[in-house]
Amino acid sequence: LEVSLNLEPAGPTSTRATYGASIQPHGIWRLLSPLMAAEGKAGPERELRRLKENVERNAAPNAASA
Repeated sequence: LEVSLNLEPAGPTSTRATYGASIQPHGIWRLLSPLMAAEGKAGPERELRRLKENVERNAAPNAASA
């Protein structure tokens, strides 16, 4: 299993997230490869969306007081 998450600035208030993973199941686990691939794509997208929402929610009070 190899997983990577790269974060890089994409503007003054934006960040670009690039996620990559390589999973090579063996034996009977190979039958589950399509399901693992689907979760491998949806999982990080879901978590990055939650992270974005949390950051924006926590930054909002600070922005309002500035």
